[in-house]
Amino acid sequence: GFRTPPVGGPGFYREMSPIGHAERIRTPLLIQHGEKDIRTTIGQAEALFTILRSLKRPVRLVRVPEETHELTRSGTPFRRAANLEVVRDWFQHFLVEGKRGLPPLPKARAGK
Repeated sequence: GFRTPPVGGPGFYREMSPIGHAERIRTPLLIQHGEKDIRTTIGQAEALFTILRSLKRPVRLVRVPEETHELTRSGTPFRRAANLEVVRDWFQHFLVEGKRGLPPLPKARAGK
């Protein structure tokens, strides 16, 4: 658990936040986020993405509609499968093929 509430110790939470360390992030980062996640709100993902983009870091934000923090464990099966494809392609691009720059955008699925 957390040792202090956010109101009583904002410095503690700032130190824990990836946003506070964004300038040191150099590894290509794929941020996947369920739009209905109330544990970690979409605004936090958007803020980190925006900071990294402004620093010209290799970053992509994938917003997953209708999903929560549980996307990879109990999300809708077709979204979990699509999520795995995005992750596979990300690692293929950077680790297997050793490419730089962002990989192509995932293909959109009709009606989803």
